[in-house]
Amino acid sequence: MTLRPARLLVVLTLIALVVLVPVTLAAASDTGVTETTIGFEPGQEPAVVVSDGAVPADDPAWTFRYLVPTLLVLSGAALAGLVVWYGLGVKGRYRVAR
Repeated sequence: MTLRPARLLVVLTLIALVVLVPVTLAAASDTGVTETTIGFEPGQEPAVVVSDGAVPADDPAWTFRYLVPTLLVLSGAALAGLVVWYGLGVKGRYRVAR
């Protein structure tokens, strides 16, 4: 077996990590926004909504919901492929002479 598939799997794993780490850190830094209302009766629409000045949090982008799990699965598959490749291609090729 050549080293080409192993190198390809290593490169794909590194690319997945380079993409995954910044996305994960960006998602971890998001904070929720709390809003308070002043002087309204229950069941009525408030006249003025007072915010604490923070930007309202949006739903996570599609990249975080779909791309990150996909990259995690691909990275795991690449790692499993390397282990299988090593076990079948390299480890079984050599014998210890006694």
